[in-house]
Amino acid sequence: MTEEQERAQFEEMMQRHAAALTDILGRYVGRLNKADREWFTERALNVAWDRHNLFDPAKRHLIAWWDDCLREVARSRPTWRLVTTTGWKEIAGRRLGR
Repeated sequence: MTEEQERAQFEEMMQRHAAALTDILGRYVGRLNKADREWFTERALNVAWDRHNLFDPAKRHLIAWWDDCLREVARSRPTWRLVTTTGWKEIAGRRLGR
């Protein structure tokens, strides 16, 4: 299989499960500002693609694998700024999405 075919297959899998994957993503990005949400989402998709060969549906559920990808991105920064009703607050990267 060529890389293009692998990429197409990966994208089809992600699109087929977009609703569930987006729900999980929302736990991480729901309170980030727009720029951070976009950066986080793009980085998470890149991490998922980089790890696509490690995903085995016979051994692990897609949601758990995706959550690991999101957790890696969350931990890529020591802190994140969350938007609140009164402004913003910082949260440790290891706590984002929890």
